[in-house]
Amino acid sequence: MVFYHCLCTTITVGPRPVGDLERYALKTTIGENMKDIFPSPITNLPEADIQLEGITAYLSQAETHQILFMRFDKDADLPEHYHDAQIGVVLEGKIELTIGGEKKTYTKGDRYYIPKGVKHSGKIFAGYADITFFNEPSRYSKKTNKNEH
Repeated sequence: MVFYHCLCTTITVGPRPVGDLERYALKTTIGENMKDIFPSPITNLPEADIQLEGITAYLSQAETHQILFMRFDKDADLPEHYHDAQIGVVLEGKIELTIGGEKKTYTKGDRYYIPKGVKHSGKIFAGYADITFFNEPSRYSKKTNKNEH
């Protein structure tokens, strides 16, 4: 029998029917449906206006920074660019980043750091999802219509 502690509630997974929360946790852990990687408190955030095909990005805005919850349904190439510091945590899939001339591949569970002003580029593969912190408050704006993709 396994016990999970989540949101101040203990969930027991054992010889009994699986509840909705457990079914959701199992589905997102296994990755059966990329659209379910983020729960409703995230998907209810405004979408960020990012000009890449196949991306859905939810924007958490603060006075000094932004946090994006992103998933990619298609491969995407990132041309070389630079900006303020960026920190990412990979939730699913794979991204290849060249940061300051050094190329690395990051997969589920990895994290990366791009210092302020360092040139970087990359390739994001379909199925990728992450949480990314940008140390600037205006890196991305909100989409004017949440249904635009």
